Amino acid sequence: MLSISDLRTDWKIFRQTMRDSTLKEALVDSAEYIRIRRHERRERFDERFGTETNGIVGLADIDSIGTHQEEASHYLPTRKQEFDRMMATVGEIDHGEHVFVDLGCGKGRVVLLAAEKPYKKVVGVDFSPTFISQAKENVERYTGPVATHEIELLAIDAVDFVVPPENLVVYLFSPFGPPVFDTVMRNLVAATKKRKQKITIVYYSPDYDDVVREAGFTLVAQGKGDHWPWSIYSVGESA
Repeated sequence: MLSISDLRTDWKIFRQTMRDSTLKEALVDSAEYIRIRRHERRERFDERFGTETNGIVGLADIDSIGTHQEEASHYLPTRKQEFDRMMATVGEIDHGEHVFVDLGCGKGRVVLLAAEKPYKKVVGVDFSPTFISQAKENVERYTGPVATHEIELLAIDAVDFVVPPENLVVYLFSPFGPPVFDTVMRNLVAATKKRKQKITIVYYSPDYDDVVREAGFTLVAQGKGDHWPWSIYSVGESA
């Protein structure tokens, strides 16, 4: 059963969504949020690992730095089961030769899930200082397995993210709108043209597939989860 707090959050998000989409789309999204909560209760991620990554946070309640708050999205956590399915679609990679980047990391759940593999580094980026503070607390509290060499959390606008020189796996859960998305994608592609580097995009709920492809990425795989589909793209050396 939904709590009073959940109902208030849903109503605020519904009103926000109605400003940017149709009644049908807002109702579909609201129904999906209810399903997500139900699945979250079954998965019990926070209960199992001592963290606080759950909960849906409406855009109106998210603080930010930079000038792109209107291009941001509501916060929803990625379920572990969904994340594992997406990474299985990526296939085998040499984790030690890759840096994992979550653009729009929120409270840091995907950062923690990625850290279970021996990546050279795992980076979480979010324009909300509050989310980054919460993500840092979750990293400290997390009782699950950690195999990565380093975790870095950055409170910056995604357009200002400096692309690391290593091969990258970049995760995106529909974090921002087309103007920001276009800039971020083109920054990634530009980096591969300067050095021998491969970038793999894992895009959950790929609303702006055209923006990714137009920037220079190639679609290499797709999948469908319990809530939304995903797409895998690649660019750069050996892509």
